[in-house]
Amino acid sequence: MSSPLFHILPDGTPFLEVNTPIRGEDFSDLNLDELVSVWVEFHQVNFRNCSLRGADFTEATFEEVDFSGADLRGALFYAANIEACRLNGADLRGASVPLYALKLGALASARIDPTTKFI
Repeated sequence: MSSPLFHILPDGTPFLEVNTPIRGEDFSDLNLDELVSVWVEFHQVNFRNCSLRGADFTEATFEEVDFSGADLRGALFYAANIEACRLNGADLRGASVPLYALKLGALASARIDPTTKFI
């Protein structure tokens, strides 16, 4: 992993420190499958075309984050705050996302199917 922001657990899972504010970082095109980022604040961060399969974003905050083309299959956004984010072409099959994000239209251009759970 090229970023000093990430730590690796003994089982190989990447994670970010709890209560870490991440601003203006570009993680485009990285493989961050099963990333654990609980209670992390993301501001103007790019995850374009990033693989985030099975990532855990419990109680994370996302402001102006770009997930365009990201693979978010099976990701968990439990109690996450999603504001002004781009999800163009993001794959959310099997993901658990806040129902309000659907109501706000934030997921209008994302790939969802019956396996996408709204919590």
